[in-house]
Amino acid sequence: MKAKFILISLISLIGAGSFFTGAYLSVRTVQFQPLSVQKKERIRIRPGESLNAIAYALHQKKILNYPKLWVFWAWLHGQSRLIQAGDYAIISGMSAEDLLTKMVAGEVLQYDFTIIPGWTFQQLLTALHKDPNLEHELQGLAAAQVMEKLGLAGQDGQGQFFPETYRFLGQTRDIDILKRAHQLLVKNLAKAWRYRAVALPLKNLQEALILASLVEREGKFNRERSLIASVFYNRLEKNMRLQTDPSVIFAMGDKYQGKITRRDLRIDSPYNTYRYKGLPPGPIAMVSEASLHATLHPLNTPYLYFVARGDGSHVFSKTLKEHNQAVKRYILDAHTRPFTWRDLLLAKSA
Repeated sequence: MKAKFILISLISLIGAGSFFTGAYLSVRTVQFQPLSVQKKERIRIRPGESLNAIAYALHQKKILNYPKLWVFWAWLHGQSRLIQAGDYAIISGMSAEDLLTKMVAGEVLQYDFTIIPGWTFQQLLTALHKDPNLEHELQGLAAAQVMEKLGLAGQDGQGQFFPETYRFLGQTRDIDILKRAHQLLVKNLAKAWRYRAVALPLKNLQEALILASLVEREGKFNRERSLIASVFYNRLEKNMRLQTDPSVIFAMGDKYQGKITRRDLRIDSPYNTYRYKGLPPGPIAMVSEASLHATLHPLNTPYLYFVARGDGSHVFSKTLKEHNQAVKRYILDAHTRPFTWRDLLLAKSA
């Protein structure tokens, strides 16, 4: 009787073992089958989100056919509480097991946001608002409100953010990008100021940033930036108006439609360097490291004028006569760009 009981128990154990082995192999087969993905998909896992919720979301997207089996598989391997928050890419050919492994390892997507040199603060905010990978907290806020949220109440956002490519993870807030960009601007500006050339007629970092923003908007090529800076310094030393187009364009704001007229040059704005001597009251654009360096390390030149050739480069002149000849050659004769009243006023500048 005892032997019979042992035999029955043994058969039961073997049967149970066979059942669980079969069940395990069936679940394993499902987990290693390709997911239902035709194109690249993305899923965002938020901190504290349960595996059941993740599985349900994947099932709703028709990516995961057997969500309960996926959750069971993760539990069976002690991985159900090891999922890391972030954005994950799901590509064709990936299995449920591949996805689970990726989520446990935290192989999250990374994104880039680039601030372009020469951007205005509004252009920067517009780009931030359009970025689909950021968490948006600043949409609908005025520029002054954004600065207040950054702890910079009362400050203008122009020029206050360093042009760079900022890498970030999913669920990063737009304000976090601005904080990083402002901190980098403060750091780089202080460093550039500390190692500036001697005897520059600039009183402080703010004036350096203002002048660098003018250089940024005038100079397309790095090789010319220190030349452009030298022209501005020479004109300031002689108490001449800077007469730089970008300052007028900035003063015009949304009214600028691609061309400056004689009437535009008369705009009564402290940013209009055709009307007012000295530097404008603030930066007009985001400033690159190249423009900062050129502004604080200008070449020693006799130049007082420059005119665009039409290819982004400039001709630099020492005298008004030379400048008028350059204007005639590159503007009036060559027709490299439409003639405007700006050309006449520039030729008469003093």
